[in-house]
Amino acid sequence: MRRGAGLLVMVVACIIAACDVQWGGGRLTLEDPAPPPDTTAVEETDEPAPEPLPDGPLLYLASLEPSGAARLVPVAMLGDTLRSFGLPAALDADYRNRFDSAFLAPGTELELHAGGVRIGSILLGEERSIPDPACLSVRAATALTLPGQSLPSVAFAVPRQVPGATPERPRAPVQSRSMSVAGPVLAERLINDARAFLARRVALTPVWLPPDTAAAMASTYLVEDQLAPGPPTGDAISLFFLARWEPTRGFIPVWQEVRRYSDARNKEAFEHLDWITTEHGRIDFLRRYDGVGVGLAASTERIPGDPSARAIEWIEGPACSGLALLGEAGGEAGGELPAGDSGS
Repeated sequence: MRRGAGLLVMVVACIIAACDVQWGGGRLTLEDPAPPPDTTAVEETDEPAPEPLPDGPLLYLASLEPSGAARLVPVAMLGDTLRSFGLPAALDADYRNRFDSAFLAPGTELELHAGGVRIGSILLGEERSIPDPACLSVRAATALTLPGQSLPSVAFAVPRQVPGATPERPRAPVQSRSMSVAGPVLAERLINDARAFLARRVALTPVWLPPDTAAAMASTYLVEDQLAPGPPTGDAISLFFLARWEPTRGFIPVWQEVRRYSDARNKEAFEHLDWITTEHGRIDFLRRYDGVGVGLAASTERIPGDPSARAIEWIEGPACSGLALLGEAGGEAGGELPAGDSGS
């Protein structure tokens, strides 16, 4: 009996200690039972994934003061053409903060471009404003240019591509009397309407059109309307055209946009704002006036070096237009040349 009791105690002890038991040539192995399966349930969540940020370099619009103080806002994604951001329907604080950290961080330095060349750099500051809760933030900045260089009221900024590159000093194109003389003739021909003689010039801007050495002209003419948001006064026509100077032929139109409309909903009138060059070609920017506001329009070259092979491809809505957020970045549209201006 004592031997049986001892064996029982040994077996129980071995069950606890998971040891081997041998007797009479036999072998018995006792092991701990397998651990229970993990029944911890994976917690499910209904929280959506964060809205993705833009996946490419951005183009910025800057409003500049003569002192160098500036305000800057992103307006599009850069690539072989311009693309809109695709902002989320609700621009909440989380998305805004992530966007600003990625693209509007204080201390960021960008290249500053105007008139087709780089004119310096722009350094983002600490101050941030939100003019419209549904739109992107506006960042205070400082323009860094060559001493004595006058600043345009509006310019564009892009990420730095060549650190330490020397800024170029642009040569400003000049309005000439020949532009005033040729403009109405071209407008009547391009509008091609019985009321073309009623067309009124509301904007005239000299621009460079390389490789030309003489300035081209960008001009806007209107019938029964004005270059401002709001409805037309009747059956309206808007004409925007870009014409280059040829010494033996005068001004030759190379790009035109004609619109006919009778209400605010269909209104479109354009005014030339500026242009830049990128690795993918030239981009011209226009103010776009419709029935409710002023937006930013862009036209890119479809065939490099051929200004006629272009069209309005990307238009920013007036609600979040960089122009609207920056107070139209440069003020009112240009008007008629003074009567005594002889140009050059």
